Amino acid sequence: FALFQFYLLLKGLFFAVSISTSTRHLVRGVGEIRKGNFDARIPELGDRNLSQVGVAVNEMAANIQGLFQEKIAGQQMIQELEVARKIQASVLLQGIFGEETYRIAVHSRASRVVGGDYCNFYKKEKGLEILAGDVSGKGLGAALYVSEVDGLFYGLAARHESPEVIVEGLHQFFLDRGGGTSFFSASLLDISPEAGRIDYYRLGDPPLMVKRTDGRWYLSRPRGMIAGMRGVERILPYLEKVTFPLDEVEGLFLYSDGFLELFPGGEPEIIRILSGLDLENIEAAHEVLAGVVDAHASMRELLDDVTVALVSFKI
Repeated sequence: FALFQFYLLLKGLFFAVSISTSTRHLVRGVGEIRKGNFDARIPELGDRNLSQVGVAVNEMAANIQGLFQEKIAGQQMIQELEVARKIQASVLLQGIFGEETYRIAVHSRASRVVGGDYCNFYKKEKGLEILAGDVSGKGLGAALYVSEVDGLFYGLAARHESPEVIVEGLHQFFLDRGGGTSFFSASLLDISPEAGRIDYYRLGDPPLMVKRTDGRWYLSRPRGMIAGMRGVERILPYLEKVTFPLDEVEGLFLYSDGFLELFPGGEPEIIRILSGLDLENIEAAHEVLAGVVDAHASMRELLDDVTVALVSFKI
């Protein structure tokens, strides 16, 4: 009987030590988690009941850690998109520009996810260069590409480089930077009043819409290729230059593929809208186009950025 009592005493002491140790591990682990250390885990406990509690606490900590990481990732994405939006807004025209001889009306609306639409012009001593396009991809990366495209375009135009040099420069830029994974679809217009002509290159962008002086709109869809296509050393052999006599053109309309996606009827539906515009009143025309874009955006979420540019001439 004395030996049995001694055995029970030893077993009780062991149980008490085990409970005490398990409790300390449990309390310490819960304390670390409460401090925000969600990497902390409770080791395997000797007591079966407390061990189940420890497993439950570890699962809870893992779930909290996952939610916390998702929140941080979401905040980082929001910050990235805000930076991208500011970069894009800094190089994307919005409003009405120009002089008596020409007016440019631009309206742009970003989709929920920032993209890479671009539209800008450079006034030369004798003429005008207009570049409008769309960088492949979304987010901060696309916005940074847009910013660099703007710098490249302005730099080449300021050096009075020809349109051919500009399109080759854009192609080489995307080949060098993207390695064939990033592209730039664009339209380049070189307007030369002194020479009395407009030269047009289409780098995979939607076709240019031209209004004749007789009031009719038509599509100009020359052969073209997007800038940055892998395996294409020089892009000029794949591009067809179209030249319009300036005295036969009353206006031009450039638009991103995001704008085309708004119209199930395609380009004919867009031409019907343009036919109702008075290019002599560019402010009213701009208001109509902006209203069309904003009305579509209010009915459904935009899947891509939308940019439109209307150019009118009085030469």
